[in-house]
Amino acid sequence: MAKIMVGAENYMSLGWFGAGIFYPPTIQTGADYVEALQHYAKQFNLMELDFQLGTRRQILRAKLDALDDFPNFRFAVVNDIEILDDIDWELYSGVCDFLQNQNRLAYFYFRLSPKIRFNTRTFAHFRELGNMLPKSVRFAFEFGDNSWTEDFRVISFFKKQKSWSIAVPCVENAMIHPGWAGNIPSTRVACEKSGPKLTITTDFICYRFYGTYGQHYGSYDDEGFLERLTQRFRNLTNNGIDVFCVFNNFSGTVNYPLPVSHVFGVPLCPKLKSVDQNKPCSLHDALKLQKLLNSVTYSTDADGFVKLKWVE
Repeated sequence: MAKIMVGAENYMSLGWFGAGIFYPPTIQTGADYVEALQHYAKQFNLMELDFQLGTRRQILRAKLDALDDFPNFRFAVVNDIEILDDIDWELYSGVCDFLQNQNRLAYFYFRLSPKIRFNTRTFAHFRELGNMLPKSVRFAFEFGDNSWTEDFRVISFFKKQKSWSIAVPCVENAMIHPGWAGNIPSTRVACEKSGPKLTITTDFICYRFYGTYGQHYGSYDDEGFLERLTQRFRNLTNNGIDVFCVFNNFSGTVNYPLPVSHVFGVPLCPKLKSVDQNKPCSLHDALKLQKLLNSVTYSTDADGFVKLKWVE
């Protein structure tokens, strides 16, 4: 049966700590990472691991030991790729084997730099990956340049791999932080049922929400978007597609004040307080989506932030 897995970019973000936000007051920043991870796993079943920072064997073993009571919890290993040569499977195989043996690996997620454009040479190199990467592992690719997703040869090649998926990144007002998003369409319509048809190349698909005000800023909880997203995810699973969804919009408050300035006709983010003094959007959006998917009634505080009742 197809499944939906939801998570956020990091369970240790500073903005998650403090009474009334996410963790009980007994869990302090950094010091209680085992308790924090267990509390996170009570609400979510998916979490990203930064390949460069979070995949040392000792760290992984401690995290897996903490999750003994959460057998359905999975990790997604994420890495940014500046050149295609960076995808050397010998670098990843140890982490992959370790997580697979523990039945904890959801997929590998490669973010290709906007500098990597589709052409004969790069596509030839990409085809070599088909011989290098194991068929038993799920791989999701996020292309920073949309020349890849516009060529039918890429789509056909992905389908032949059986376990390769083209990720669905969602970012709005990307020009606020120029360069990082390449020419990914600056819109959320790719996530809407009424938007363009999804490019589905295998039995799973990955959504990554970066923010509504450039990189990492702004909530998606507006105009019924999360409610529509819930229905779209259910439609996908009804057709046998596993859905993985990660919120990466970890900065700022849920309700933005009016923007104070504009650039190129796009509103800039107002100056915000430090992240640990605000309620992170990723947490709110992920929590609300999880509640909607499970048809669970939730309440909010005065700021519209999803309330939690934790067990002391």
